[in-house]
Amino acid sequence: MHGGTRSTGSCTSLDLLTQAQRHAWLDEFRALMIWAASEVDRTVLNTSGRME
Repeated sequence: MHGGTRSTGSCTSLDLLTQAQRHAWLDEFRALMIWAASEVDRTVLNTSGRME
């Protein structure tokens, strides 16, 4: 019984850790996409500025 309880507890902890890691990864990915979008905007503005 105790062994089963211990494994259940570790499973729950592992799920929470994985969930936290997933949220952190999503935050990093979102920040990267925002940065990439700003870089693209800057490149497009620079290109259109040179063309005019």
